[in-house]
Amino acid sequence: VYAAGGLSHLSYLTALQADLLQQPIHVAHQADATALGAAAVAAGYRGVAYQAQPAYTRVPPGMPATEAQAACEAWAGFVARARMQR
Repeated sequence: VYAAGGLSHLSYLTALQADLLQQPIHVAHQADATALGAAAVAAGYRGVAYQAQPAYTRVPPGMPATEAQAACEAWAGFVARARMQR
């Protein structure tokens, strides 16, 4: 899983995502990595060779899988209760 943009630099958020997904999150060092990727696609469309090579930091999951599953189930319960209150 790759993350880029402003919120991806909140270490708590990326750690939480890694925990809940039980997958490492690769956070782009470059804030506009998404824009660079779009530029590479556009350049390729125009026949211009362009390779964006952003660097990433790997954020591994730190929460045990059983805790992550329990947290996801709790969230699903919260969403179900919120939908019933509409």
